[in-house]
Amino acid sequence: MCVCVCARVHADIFLERVAALKQYLLERPEAVIGVVAHWGLIHALTGGDDFRNCELRTYTLTPTGQLQEHKKPVFSWLMSGGQ
Repeated sequence: MCVCVCARVHADIFLERVAALKQYLLERPEAVIGVVAHWGLIHALTGGDDFRNCELRTYTLTPTGQLQEHKKPVFSWLMSGGQ
């Protein structure tokens, strides 16, 4: 599945695609998934969080589609097995 978003897409369509991406991620069997995207998509996925260029963060996607940010540094969290 490819979820493509550009600035010319109407806001309603964009938000539908964000919801489709969340659902797609929830259905994946992997325990850890990396998402690399433009600021607008990350902003929408996180409910409005701002990011700096090349910033790394770790989130858990809950079954309800909400993202919960982990406060531990990304690599520490990954090395601990996501605990």
